[in-house]
Amino acid sequence: MKSYKTAVKDEKNLQPLSDDYIKFIRFAQWKMDKVKKGVIGIITNNSYLDGQIHRGMREELLKSFDKIYVLNLHGNTNTGENCPVDIKDENVFDIKQGVSIIFLIKSPDLSEKGLYYDELFGTRLSKYTHLYESTALNDKGILVEPSIPEYWFVPKEIVDKQYSSSWSLADIFKEYISGVMTNDDANLISLKPSKSEFEQCYYYKPFDIRYIEYDLHKISRHRYPIMKHLLKDNLALVFRRSGEGSEWDLIHVTSHLVDKNCFVRQTYIAPLFVYDDDQRNHNFSDSFMKALAEMYGLEIEPEILFAYIYSILYSNKYRSKYHEALQSGFPRIPFCVEYDLFIEISEQGQRLIDLHLLKAEPKSMSPNPCFPVAHADLFVSKVKYISNDDKDGKVWINDTTYFDRIPHAIWNYQIGGNQVLEKWLKERKKHKYTLTGADVSHFLKVCAVLNETIEIQEKLDGLVGSFI
Repeated sequence: MKSYKTAVKDEKNLQPLSDDYIKFIRFAQWKMDKVKKGVIGIITNNSYLDGQIHRGMREELLKSFDKIYVLNLHGNTNTGENCPVDIKDENVFDIKQGVSIIFLIKSPDLSEKGLYYDELFGTRLSKYTHLYESTALNDKGILVEPSIPEYWFVPKEIVDKQYSSSWSLADIFKEYISGVMTNDDANLISLKPSKSEFEQCYYYKPFDIRYIEYDLHKISRHRYPIMKHLLKDNLALVFRRSGEGSEWDLIHVTSHLVDKNCFVRQTYIAPLFVYDDDQRNHNFSDSFMKALAEMYGLEIEPEILFAYIYSILYSNKYRSKYHEALQSGFPRIPFCVEYDLFIEISEQGQRLIDLHLLKAEPKSMSPNPCFPVAHADLFVSKVKYISNDDKDGKVWINDTTYFDRIPHAIWNYQIGGNQVLEKWLKERKKHKYTLTGADVSHFLKVCAVLNETIEIQEKLDGLVGSFI
């Protein structure tokens, strides 16, 4: 397995390269390296086709084989892959992870060599029918020309030169790590505070702050060496390494300890500051800060820089233009040349941060979302959104109680791969929870926060248009 890991040896998490299916492919490759000719055919998890951590594996396979055929069967129910319009996509097996077939051919005398890619979307039956009636080994797929450093096994548009030369979050921050994993959420995480001496506020999902018994002896992966910085006055960027689906929304901010799966799957945090006893220092890399000082001719305050980064990641224009690139690797941040524009963008980011931390009062909405049911039953037994008209609707939490005048755009707004309001309510339904008056106020405030977030995103698109 060493050859697959050499190219990514500096990555923080190599665990995906220890999956059994990766070992089977490596073993088959090792056997094939000992003969002059041969074919490997295998159906497996499809994550290695474009996974960032699998780039060394792809490079090694390209060295060993003269011709490669990939048939991506998709079917990933974890990520909601992009499917052609009006096509229902199902997995060929009863699993959530997407699937692919690969044929690896070693034959030095082949006149035509290369990597061919094809894909199937649709129902399980339609995929079975296609596989039964078709010859898998044909040249009807797209000829892919893998190139350094990623060696994609799927067609990828050439990443914009500006994006690829921009700073990655992995290079911007000195310290970052994936979130906490307790392996015992039921007993260690709660919706209500307790009297435990180890209790800390806990970022469980966007706008869903819970309480964790942060006893390092009880928690499987406490991440204390970095999480300890969030036990003091601090902020942290919450983000994912890569995104899937039609929209990229994998960014938020917190001042609390963070759950590993707050964004559906493995989520990272990067604190703004790191503490050495009572000495506080920013968490930006020296090379990054030096490059910015040279660009703008002065040193940038850490808080201003953090806010600029947050703004860029909330720009819809940024998310749309770099959609393909954001599907793999940590997000990269382009910087404008004009310092005044930099500050203007940063100011919008600071407003977003204050809103998302619920420290600032959001602008009032017209009409305002409301909770019109007097003496209501607040037990959450269902979560159902029903439109009033083409603008807004009601969110029912049981048969008699609802929130009213919730705009469609706000109800559908996503952060971290989930609809924010829907997820917040469904989590309470799952825990058979009765809302309090404070919960009702919280829900309505988040509605207003999301509404202003959408407005700021529109402003940002006008600001970043000159360089994105």
